[in-house]
Amino acid sequence: MGKAEKKLKACQKSRKDLKKSLKESFKSERKLNRKINKLEAKLSKLSEKYKALKEKQEQSQKAKETKASKSKKSPKPSPKPKEEKAKKTSNKKAPASKASKGEKASSAPWGKGDPATKQNLKRIKGVGPATEKKLQALGIFQFAQIGKLKAADVATLASALGMNASLIERNEWIKQARSLAES
Repeated sequence: MGKAEKKLKACQKSRKDLKKSLKESFKSERKLNRKINKLEAKLSKLSEKYKALKEKQEQSQKAKETKASKSKKSPKPSPKPKEEKAKKTSNKKAPASKASKGEKASSAPWGKGDPATKQNLKRIKGVGPATEKKLQALGIFQFAQIGKLKAADVATLASALGMNASLIERNEWIKQARSLAES
């Protein structure tokens, strides 16, 4: 029995060693899982910070664009003093200048559309509900109105919508509108 006892003790010792190594591996696995969880939490915080910074950057970009569009509009106030001079010289010309303002509003490159014949402008890639409302406020209700625009008119439309002209060009609104107007 001496040999059998020795074998039994050796087996028990190896069993204890295996248990001990298993416990250590589980402990190290738990530690690794904790580290992974901490890293994931840090990653989510960093991604939130990144999103917030990106939003701030986009807002500052929009603010710069609006400043730039306002600075481009600054030469327009010069005709107002001429209108004031016209009012001073003759009272009869005042109603005519009001009519010319109305004509300018309807003589936009896209024209004044009929709200009764509205089309779903959201079918154009890059036009969402908010942009569609802005387009309708400008008098654009049909695809044909956008399809008739020239490349030079895109900047006018973009500034009226408060967006960048490159977005309209990149999404090819005019091309899309022409094909949708034909279908």
